[in-house]
Amino acid sequence: MEQELEKYLIYIFNPRNPVLIGLLFGGLFVFLFVNFYIKIFIPQKIKFETEKLKLSALFSDYAPGIILRLDSSLKLVFANKAFFDSNYSKDDIERFIVNIFTTSLKIPKRFIENSEHFEITERFSERIFSLQIIGIKEFSFIQVYFHDLTDRVEAEIKMREFQTKLLENTLNLQKNIELEKMRIAKELHDGLVQDLVALKMGIESITEKNPSPALNETLTRSVNIIEDVRLISRGLTPFTLKELGIPQALKFITNYLKNSSNLKISLDLIGNEERFNSNIEIFIFRSTQEIVTNVIKHAEAKNLNIMFINSEDKLSLIVSDDGKGFDFEHYINSINENSGFGLLNMREFTNYLGGKFSINSILGEGTNILIEFSKTSELLPVKNENF
Repeated sequence: MEQELEKYLIYIFNPRNPVLIGLLFGGLFVFLFVNFYIKIFIPQKIKFETEKLKLSALFSDYAPGIILRLDSSLKLVFANKAFFDSNYSKDDIERFIVNIFTTSLKIPKRFIENSEHFEITERFSERIFSLQIIGIKEFSFIQVYFHDLTDRVEAEIKMREFQTKLLENTLNLQKNIELEKMRIAKELHDGLVQDLVALKMGIESITEKNPSPALNETLTRSVNIIEDVRLISRGLTPFTLKELGIPQALKFITNYLKNSSNLKISLDLIGNEERFNSNIEIFIFRSTQEIVTNVIKHAEAKNLNIMFINSEDKLSLIVSDDGKGFDFEHYINSINENSGFGLLNMREFTNYLGGKFSINSILGEGTNILIEFSKTSELLPVKNENF
């Protein structure tokens, strides 16, 4: 037994044993690799990352925006030149960052360990900043990039204020135009039409006493002129809108177009009839006119449906046709000074008046336009309103 064990050990530790040689070379390779990793690779990696950090710090220092580095307790450990030029205090900036992490329910230490990042827009010291916050695990700090949006945001606010003022002025101008149309229409109806009627009656009286083809023709022409003036008067301002409201005015449009167009038009009135703020009534009526005119001119439709819904909480106008349809975004992008601005203005005015405007158009199938307002006190008629 002892002799066999001795032979086995001699075999194993024989310098010519390939297994022993393989183990020795394998062990040597592992030793050299570990030694290389510890003594050469790791120092080189640290040196590389340090140089990288130095280079990053160099670029950070010359960056136009503020760049900060904070440790896991959110204490400032680095700030670039832009920060010192800003005259912000270290305490204020630390409190600002602490407040962001607190309101965002983020734990700084875990944020760093997980290499998390997020973006947020906040106001700091009368300026508006977009913040990019990044956890850097390799160096155990948080880096914060500040992008000043103040000038852009203020410019956008001024632009929105300008647009709102422009829409308000345009709406007032439109209302004044409607009042002027109403005045002219009244003068036509009460003045010129009455004079023409009197003239027609005089021609009728002469024709009865001295009938002749010329007088008959003059009488017919006078009747046509009276009807034309009446149509002009109604087109300027439909008295049904002023006296009876939107539903009756929409009936006027529908009946008029049925007699003057080959388009098959239907009108659905849903809900009770009631009066609203004159701005809303004028806008809905003129929008309907604009939409229907566009359908007649461009849609090549056979059928048109106008639906006016007065529900408990909403006021809706829906105009649908079965025409060729169009691409609304392309229409907006292709508008120039020679183009019509009807639909675009319609959308802007709807938004300004607090409503909702949408177009659903499919090429070859037709178009559906929705104008909708929530029922608020602003929709109610104003007392002693001059309309």
